[in-house]
Order: sequence, then C-alpha cells, then structure tokens
Amino acid sequence: MHVKPVDVVRKLGQAWNKHDLDTVYGLLHEDYREHVNGKLVKQGRDATRAADRAIYDAVPDYRRRALGDHAS
Repeated sequence: MHVKPVDVVRKLGQAWNKHDLDTVYGLLHEDYREHVNGKLVKQGRDATRAADRAIYDAVPDYRRRALGDHAS
C-alpha cells in the first residue's frame, strides 16, 4: 500500500496537536533533526520528544500549524 507524504504530514500534525507523542515519534526517524530559521535546534528522537513533552507540560493548549496548500 502506497502512503502519500501529505498523509504522513497530516497524521503528524494531528498527533502533535493531540499531544500524542507515541504516534509522533513512531513516525519520525531515530536521528530526527529539527531546524528553525536554518539553525539546528533539536536532534535525536529521544531529546526532541523530551523537549516536546516539556512544551506540552508548560503550555497545555499548545498547537502546531502547517502553512500552505498541503495543510487544508
């Protein structure tokens, strides 16, 4: 079965906004890297998961939003 990349992005967005880190980090590579404005800010699935958990604990209604045609 072929999965479209846009479907993975949608699933990720939904999981992030539900704060479902098991689903999020099940979809990401163990060497996941997150960049902001071209700068590496998080690296590795475990470290990034811990950072996301801290954000969700500090801001319980935190949500992510993707911009562009693929987000509809």
